[in-house]
Amino acid sequence: MQIHLRRLTRLTVIASVLLASPRQLHVAEAQEKAGGVQEKGIAEVTTQFSQTLSPPRTKGPATPLRVELKQWHLAGQGMPIEIRERGFYVAHLIWGNVSTEVGGTTTRRTPGDFWTVEKGSRLVITIKKPGEEALLQTFSVNPGH
Repeated sequence: MQIHLRRLTRLTVIASVLLASPRQLHVAEAQEKAGGVQEKGIAEVTTQFSQTLSPPRTKGPATPLRVELKQWHLAGQGMPIEIRERGFYVAHLIWGNVSTEVGGTTTRRTPGDFWTVEKGSRLVITIKKPGEEALLQTFSVNPGH
């Protein structure tokens, strides 16, 4: 019976490592494509919409604008998660409880909160309890090609 339990434990450990590895690879790929999360915590990024639009203007040529909507699934690991998006954007906390630091100011956020992050600023998110999660949306409209 002990041999069977040891084998089962080893198989469980091996299976969890194998199952976790693709997730970590997916997270790293998503972060790289999103242009921006430093690997300090775990964040899974999904781009909901990303396109360059050229709305017509009454005078002069159309100015291309890069419009992006992303979802960030964040997992608390006791370490801050830094989100580096290019340009100005609006952040919306869908669910979870987090603290954010933008421009040196720390603010406690609850679901439904909206805030802005200026171009060149960094957004650092902390989830206090390990194992807790949060879902954040970012929406940006910036000059682009």
